[in-house]
This record gives sequence, structure tokens and C-alpha cells, in this order.
Amino acid sequence: MISLASLVAHAEIARTSDAPTGYTAAPEELAAFRALPHVEGHGFIRARELADKVLDNRPGSFVAHYVLGVALHYGEGDLPRAVYHLQLARSLYEHRFGTLPRDERTSSWHQLTMLELARTLGQMEKSAEELAVIDDYDRVYSPRLDAERVWPLMKLRRFDEARKVARLVIASGGEDQTKIARSDLCAAECEAGNREAAHTACLAALTGFRERASGGQIEYANASEASLAVFRFDDAERYLSESMRRAAVDSWGNPFQHAAQLYIAEGRTAEAVAALKGGQELRLRRQAWLDQLGQARLDQVVASLLVVSGQTERASQIAERALARPDRQGVISSTEEQAEAAAITLAAMALRELAARHEEDAVTARWWPSLALRARALGE
Repeated sequence: MISLASLVAHAEIARTSDAPTGYTAAPEELAAFRALPHVEGHGFIRARELADKVLDNRPGSFVAHYVLGVALHYGEGDLPRAVYHLQLARSLYEHRFGTLPRDERTSSWHQLTMLELARTLGQMEKSAEELAVIDDYDRVYSPRLDAERVWPLMKLRRFDEARKVARLVIASGGEDQTKIARSDLCAAECEAGNREAAHTACLAALTGFRERASGGQIEYANASEASLAVFRFDDAERYLSESMRRAAVDSWGNPFQHAAQLYIAEGRTAEAVAALKGGQELRLRRQAWLDQLGQARLDQVVASLLVVSGQTERASQIAERALARPDRQGVISSTEEQAEAAAITLAAMALRELAARHEEDAVTARWWPSLALRARALGE
């Protein structure tokens, strides 16, 4: 299952104006902020250059550190360095204005920094730290980020708390909060092992999307996965088709990948190939920072297809690449251990098939080549 909370939060920053009340700063600081793509679209490189220039003259600029955090996150996918700058921005702001800021001329910088820090920690799967930042945010700002608690609670395997918070938000929250809570409750029930409850929750998360022609890529993909878990294969494929139709370049998750997995399991090789082509095309259209959230899983599906197609040597290479370059699991409901186990299993399967191929070739080879093939089989 895939997280929705960070995407909604990211959409909020994209709607930020370039100089509203609460964003008072020096002209050079505002110039760095405006250079971020979500403001005036100049680019992350330009934003970094301007922020670095500000820090050369004003090392204590929390605005410049915030800009660097955003640029490193979305421009380079460098989450640890992004967290460093965001934490420094928060610390510098609170040292100057306190942990309960009341200065309306600058408080929005603090609010933005807290939101960005929470979502970046979440993508790094630092769920306890993410919750701590959300707690601090809710003590100062409103509306509260109650729905954003569901995902980190689920990642910490605190399922009862995740359910309780999600249901409270669904009963009383606004549109965005309810959308997040429904989607993340779906993931929580899935990870808790409640298949029927997960299926019910994931279908409920489609509320509001059935009547619209766009949006809902994540919700439809999650509904497909939940339908597979209760053996409703026709529904699973139908939801996946809808998710592929709604696929967006500014989202994570790759419904084409899930479709390819389904087609491979059903022996529909030609359709699996077509789905993987769609998955690669979607990946190439996305920003680079999203790659670390799904490249390895897409590689694993490619390797699976190559195994069943008999191209075992290439399959083993790609499977080992997926194992060596794992995805970040912060926006995926499964754990790092589960992802690693899946990658190891696939790599072992590919190597076993390759070793069997060498053994078969050795049977008909001459004496010396036969020994070499058998040695290669032992080495796989």
C-alpha cells in the first residue's frame, strides 16, 4: 500500500504564494524562495545557488536553510541533507522567536519548515521522529495534522491507535484530512493482516473519485491490491486499469508495475511486457527524486518477467541490482525487512535458474567447456 499524506502535504506547498502575510524576509531570502519551482518555476539549482549566497553573508538565515532543505529533497532526492537543513532552519527560527512563535510577520516560515521536516522524515521511515514533529506542530498551529498521524502509527505497527485516529478524522475531518485518513486506514488494515477489513477500507477510500475523471491513482491501486488479497481477481484488474488511466507524474507508486506482476502470475506475457513499457515511460517522465521510491520494485518485476521468459542471466543481473539499490520504504506500507526478503528471494530464484541452465549446457558440451560450465553453476 502507498501513502497519500505526503502527497497532499506536497500539494499544499505547491499552492504557497510567493510573499503572503507571515513570510516577511530580506529581499535576497525571498529571491531564493521564489526560485523554487513551486513558486515561480526557475529551478532547484538556481534556488540552491541563491540560498548558498544568502548563507555566505547571513549564516543564521532560517529562510535560506529551509530553501536548501526543499531543494535537496525535491531537486536531488538527498533526504538526509534535506533533514539537516530543515532541522537547522527550525532551530534557528525557534532560537530567535521561541517554540511558540507569535510573530505573524514570520510565523509561516516556521510552519512551512515543520511541515516539510515531518514529510521528509516520513519518507526516510523515521516514523517516531515524524510523529514528534507533528506533535510539536499541533501544539502551535491549526488545523491539526490528525490524519497525518495514521501512516506513521501504522509504520510503527501501532495499528489500534492508527485505526482510532483515522476513524475520528473520517467522522469529523475536512476533505483533505478525510481523504488521507481513508487511504491510510486502508494501508493500516492491510498491514495488520485484516483482509476483509482492508478490502472494505480500501473501497471506502475511493469515495469521491468514482465521480471524477482524474485523481485517485493511489486509491485505485490500493483497492486493487486489497481485492487480490480476498481473491476478487476481476475487481483487482479493473481497479488497476483505472489506476493506470489516472497515473500521474507527480505521484509515487506505479500501477503499470502492479499490472505487470498480475499478468506475469496469470501467464499473460505479452500484456506484462506492454505494462512494463508503460511503467518505464511513467518513471522517465517523473522527477528524479521519485526514483528512490520505486525503482527497485520495478526492476524486480522486470527480472521476474525475464526469468519466466528464459533470459536468466539478464534476470539475475537486474535482480541483484534491485537488491543492491533498495527503495526507500517510507511511503510504502511494507517494512524494509519484507522488501529485502522479496528482493533476496527473487535474486536467489534467478541465480538458481541460471545455475540450472549452465548444468544443462554442460551435459552436451565437450570435456573442458563442460567443466567450466559446471564450475559456473557452482558459483551462482
